[in-house]
Amino acid sequence: MIKKEHTLWFVFYKDQVLMEQHPDGYHIPTGQEPPVKVPVGSTIHDIGDLQGIPCKTYALHTPISGEESPARVMMGLRASYDELPFEEYYKAGKAFEILNWDLTTRYCPTCGVPLKLISDIGKKCPECRQEFYPHISPAIIVRIQKDDSILMVR
Repeated sequence: MIKKEHTLWFVFYKDQVLMEQHPDGYHIPTGQEPPVKVPVGSTIHDIGDLQGIPCKTYALHTPISGEESPARVMMGLRASYDELPFEEYYKAGKAFEILNWDLTTRYCPTCGVPLKLISDIGKKCPECRQEFYPHISPAIIVRIQKDDSILMVR
């Protein structure tokens, strides 16, 4: 059972998420403090909550070894689908999206000045004052059928 004053810490190195082994399986690490030292230059992002427990994420610059704690393991996000409870896996996906956005949106594309974080999912250029947010890319699949034929379009 997670204590209400604790935080779920979604820690990534590239596409690998840090997990802890418990008697009932793997889970995202929890605690009042980050489970691994936050590297200089890495931002801790708030990513909402999960069943009332606050969730935060940050990126590591180097992978961690299992030597510090054999119950901890780094696993690729896709592979963690089979190991983590669905709610934790889903939130890990959101955390990875935010970290990827943060990594790829460091400088203003107009004037090249480093961007400043203004909200959980917003950055602003201090020079030209433009604001940037994660891109939303909706997609749909449509099937067009007439009698026993289907229209195929590329």
